[in-house]
Amino acid sequence: MDKHAIFDAWAPATGEWSPWVKPAPFAHLPRPLPDLTGTFRPQFDLGWLTAVGERRAVIADLPGTTAVYFALRLAALGWQPVSLLNACPPPFPPDEPGPIASAVDVEALLAVLAAAAPGLTGNPPPPHAPPVFVLDAHRQAPGQQIVEEMFDNRSVVFASDFPSAAMLKAQGISRVLVVRDATVPVGRDLAHALAPWQKAGMEISLMAADGSPMTQPWPRTGWLAELGFRLTSWVMPRNSQGGFGAFVPESSGG
Repeated sequence: MDKHAIFDAWAPATGEWSPWVKPAPFAHLPRPLPDLTGTFRPQFDLGWLTAVGERRAVIADLPGTTAVYFALRLAALGWQPVSLLNACPPPFPPDEPGPIASAVDVEALLAVLAAAAPGLTGNPPPPHAPPVFVLDAHRQAPGQQIVEEMFDNRSVVFASDFPSAAMLKAQGISRVLVVRDATVPVGRDLAHALAPWQKAGMEISLMAADGSPMTQPWPRTGWLAELGFRLTSWVMPRNSQGGFGAFVPESSGG
């Protein structure tokens, strides 16, 4: 499948939530990708979620490829996976002796997105399927030292990356599950992105992938915190594809 077909698999024409799928990573295909043969693929028992029997949106805010695999598991149960992954991989010049260091491993994410495309094409989401939004919990590269000449593809998510609360409610969705890993703190960007939903009365719950309730600290929001977040996000490097990613410039000082 070419990059257009792969993107169409993730953003099918009949999908209610396809307009929110981020195209930037797909624009970098084709390119050499990691071989998934023999790699670990997490398994999820989602009986706890299907037993609820209610329409609800899900945000899979899990580390790396785990988020994609979780969304694919929900796709098999009737959700539409919506990739909000907006970081780009580094360029792949053929004359380079080895891979270019990047802040976030987008190549692994792209490999799973591409490998899943044929299955999604063969089994498109049912009409009015609820959404499962896919985020990489490591999108901010926590603990990673950003050094000169590294490809800085850290990313953030905004409220505009999600449909409005009014649209969700029009589709009979008033509850949202944010599925997370307890080892990764809730991102400040996600707290700000979901603030409009909270103000509109959407019920937002934190859960682990096994259905266990979570009580992670929620970052502060408000106009002052929002201003600080905006100032931080505005300096994040973008590229011509519209996604996040650019080389860290070499220092000119001694």
